[in-house]
Amino acid sequence: MEFIRGGTPGIKSFQRSLRLSLERSLETLKEGIFDLKRIIYEREINMNNSRYLKLCTKAVSGEISPEEKNDLERLIKISPENEILYNKIKKTWELTEAQSSPPLPDIEEEWSTVEKSLNAATAKKRNKGDTPLFKRIANNLTTLVEPRYRPAVLSAAAVLIFAAAFLIWRNQSSEPYFQKVLTHNKQRTQVNLPDGSVVHLNCSSSIKFPKKFSNNLRQVTLSGEAFFEVRHDRKPFVVTTENAKVTVLGTKFNVRAWNEQTCVIVKTGRVKLGAIKLNDKNVVLSKGQMSRITGNVPPQPPQNVDVNHLLGWLEGKIVFEKTPLTEIIAELERDYDVSIELGNLRLSQKTLTATFENLPIETVLSSICLTLNSHYKFDGKKYIIMD
Repeated sequence: MEFIRGGTPGIKSFQRSLRLSLERSLETLKEGIFDLKRIIYEREINMNNSRYLKLCTKAVSGEISPEEKNDLERLIKISPENEILYNKIKKTWELTEAQSSPPLPDIEEEWSTVEKSLNAATAKKRNKGDTPLFKRIANNLTTLVEPRYRPAVLSAAAVLIFAAAFLIWRNQSSEPYFQKVLTHNKQRTQVNLPDGSVVHLNCSSSIKFPKKFSNNLRQVTLSGEAFFEVRHDRKPFVVTTENAKVTVLGTKFNVRAWNEQTCVIVKTGRVKLGAIKLNDKNVVLSKGQMSRITGNVPPQPPQNVDVNHLLGWLEGKIVFEKTPLTEIIAELERDYDVSIELGNLRLSQKTLTATFENLPIETVLSSICLTLNSHYKFDGKKYIIMD
């Protein structure tokens, strides 16, 4: 329904339309109530046998004809389920049966009252700035409707307003509160957080964060590796991984979280690192320091490192510093999107220090095998490093 705010022609047209609607509605009031109940039953029970359902509702409402009653009795005898359904409908009808409707009013008398109310309402100033929406609607309805019909009208209005509010809430809540960004193999990306902080996400990694940070905390969840440039703010900035929590105010640092191992390297500022399950076991890292947590043990003591060298991935480099071969293989699989296996498990205990930049995977594997005195082969699907 469209409401017209001003103008005599609009009001007159509305009045004529409303009068016709009142005359038709009042004449079929009882029929409308019964139809509404039938609709509610049909949607609630969700049955395909609509004829049987209609016969049931006609029976409990007293509108069933002798012929329809015979059909209903026959259907009830055919199936015990039909009898159970009929009893359920009858019980529900009895519980929800409204009080007897008041006698229908005189149309002319009622219209005269409505018309006077409309004219009076139109003449008033519309100063409703702080009045709640439902209260404004209720006031208008109680002004326009004869007293004995007000409870029914207000109930119907409340249902409509509730339904509209629910639809609005559902549409708003359908938007996810959190945002997640992920990268695949051979893919890196930059993520701008709501507070202005910047995250450089490495290959095969993901970060999850709210669309808007809370008033007292900035928290993100990381899987994989990322370099953070955190904007200084009084609110703490927290990075959680599978087994660790990193807390800062404003700094630049790198977090590497794979297989229940979290390594943090600080480029500028200060960072607090602790295991999630050990709240009282923390270390504070300063510029140029690194620490790691494996599993749920306390973090290692801070150690000084060459930050620029270890963060070579930001410049497209692959840097290994006394790195186990198993971790090297995992890194190469992410960077080159290939599959690599060890032909001998004894090789997994070997470590390597090396830097690679913009080289084909075959060249990288040849260099690694030369250092480890081993060789590799390609079987058409994967690379295999062997003794």
